[in-house]
Amino acid sequence: MRFTRFCALYNKRAFPATEGILCDYAAYRFYTSDICGRSFSVELYGIRNAHVELRSCIDIKHGSMPTLGRIRRAWLLKRQGGPPKKPITSKILKRLLGCLDKRDYDSQTIRATLCFAKFGLLRVSEYTYGPNGNAPKVGSIAIVPDMKDAKYLVYRFNKSKTNQFGKRERIVCVCTCPEPCAVHEVIDMLSFRKSINAKDPLFWMKDGSSPSDDQVRHAIKNLCQACRLNPKEFASHQLRAGGVTDMLAAGVPESMIQELARWRRLDSMIPYKKLDDDSTANVLIRSL
Repeated sequence: MRFTRFCALYNKRAFPATEGILCDYAAYRFYTSDICGRSFSVELYGIRNAHVELRSCIDIKHGSMPTLGRIRRAWLLKRQGGPPKKPITSKILKRLLGCLDKRDYDSQTIRATLCFAKFGLLRVSEYTYGPNGNAPKVGSIAIVPDMKDAKYLVYRFNKSKTNQFGKRERIVCVCTCPEPCAVHEVIDMLSFRKSINAKDPLFWMKDGSSPSDDQVRHAIKNLCQACRLNPKEFASHQLRAGGVTDMLAAGVPESMIQELARWRRLDSMIPYKKLDDDSTANVLIRSL
């Protein structure tokens, strides 16, 4: 609606919008007094995704996407308040999971969702359910060799932030027991169900709903409060950052992390390099 009003105000044509109009709109919003950063992001990228899906004006590789991204980052920085976000590493995740009862199905579903996101280096839209999500199904995963002797899990999907045209992508989660483990948390979640069908949602609550990005976000905030952590320091995307941070600390080559996180360029990893003192020291000790 804001985009439509903007086009009417400045005598621009709303649809199909050109790349220039989208950039003008982003710059216009940058200088407004709106303080809701998430609504701006959702609105801007929702418009972009709509055009990409319609295969209209936007060229995601060579068009205005870098400009839109820079405006969005500058806008969020301008509106940003509170402490900087911290990655949800395995150490933090273990504290969060300690507040969730494994005997309760809904709690186990949240446990599996958080571990799946963290160890799969997933963006929130890639594992939640919504208009821009992938809506993962039980049939989207493969557990190797089987649920009894699981070693790793593979998740295949067709859409991501940088892939809007159905190119096949995949993530791999290995067993990390006895620490938080995405593979066995997913298995434990599925073991609650009376029946498992390939077309069923992978994450499925008792009331028949599936976790949305808002539900995951609120769950993290509530768990942080229960663990006496500052909820403002953690967000859903920090699960992906935590996975990258732990891999760097473990000495996994950056080229492998780039492949697992599905970045086009290695410099996309720079914002995720947030090793604490202990992790930095351990990496240096192994390399000397």
